[in-house]
Amino acid sequence: MWRGVPLANTVAETLAGSNSQRTAGGYGDATVNSTLYPRSSNVRQLLRSLGIDFLGLDVQSIEDERLPTWQVMAVESPWLRYLNRGIFPDGTSFGSENFPFRTGVGYGSIVGDDSDYTMGWDLYGKFHQWQQPSLFPYFALETAVGQERAYSDGIVPYWSAAIPGSFKPFPYDHAQLIKERPVVNQVLYWLNSASLPSGEELRPKWEETAEAPKARDDLRKRWTFPAGSMAPYPQSGLYEMRDIDEGTNKRYVARFLPDTIHESSRLVVVPEKTGLKRLTVRFPAKVRINFLGLYIVDLNGSDEA
Repeated sequence: MWRGVPLANTVAETLAGSNSQRTAGGYGDATVNSTLYPRSSNVRQLLRSLGIDFLGLDVQSIEDERLPTWQVMAVESPWLRYLNRGIFPDGTSFGSENFPFRTGVGYGSIVGDDSDYTMGWDLYGKFHQWQQPSLFPYFALETAVGQERAYSDGIVPYWSAAIPGSFKPFPYDHAQLIKERPVVNQVLYWLNSASLPSGEELRPKWEETAEAPKARDDLRKRWTFPAGSMAPYPQSGLYEMRDIDEGTNKRYVARFLPDTIHESSRLVVVPEKTGLKRLTVRFPAKVRINFLGLYIVDLNGSDEA
């Protein structure tokens, strides 16, 4: 994991509680369809039931310091911003010549593309599906519908795990990656290889396109990173570093961008009698659309943008 885990942003947004401006009790109170997931009625309960949020601790506040995992791993967290770009929360820089890779050190990354990590589910897809409606529908971007290879290992997205220019994908989920023999063999090979790319070779490639091997004969997935962003486009417009107390104490965490959490921010596809489909897009008031990308997935044919 290099660029962050969106599920960690979910935990931060849930713990933020009343600081959220979009729902009465915060994103954690967003409704979950109990018919689809009987164990929970809201996002906070959903996270607890999945065991991925509070690590068994009775945590009620975003300020709890017993949870370094969700604090550090969130996309655009102050810690990842520093480790990747040498930039502190106040915008000052430590110097970027050795970020994110050091000169003379070899780097390689292992990527999992089996997303059935949590009870056989693609958690990003299910998390989006279980909310009715989804207040944050963008997890669908991390879900490869109907494809042989997934866009995450169930926790870490492909685009976060891969180092452009030096990565190796494997058909395993997040838990399998640390114990499957082919992965161990690859790591041993890298540790004994003088050809492993070094930091000075990889730094210029860091913001280049990350590309997955073909999932089918007609498809090759690509993620393009805007300059200075931890996430690829369009995910780069979803997450941000924010002050815990909305500007009071300057303690930062990474959450969702406020305007992305809104019940009316959703897409509705309506089949027409002619065989065509009409797409209705609803956004919050005062939102200006600069670009709308539509990716059509036909499970029986090819994909097209």
